[in-house]
Amino acid sequence: MSDLTPDVIALLAAVVEALDLPLSHWDDKDEAAHHKLLTDRAGRACIILDGVLDKGHDIADSAAHLARWTSESPVTYTVWVPGQSDGQDGGQA
Repeated sequence: MSDLTPDVIALLAAVVEALDLPLSHWDDKDEAAHHKLLTDRAGRACIILDGVLDKGHDIADSAAHLARWTSESPVTYTVWVPGQSDGQDGGQA
């Protein structure tokens, strides 16, 4: 059994949801979009965690805020699909 409170678990889940992005397709534009989204979401997660750790912000409210931010910035790039031949894997599908 975990000693973590439900609010802490919700915050950790929100951080994972924000940062666990699917890989992008082998295209420079898609890779750039993946990098930008990951950088933006990581920055927002840091803001939220800083608020909780250094400023005493409410954990549940912070988790909800990060989850809302994440839902407002969805994946818009083409996602890499394993086994799909895209000319980048030596022809192996």
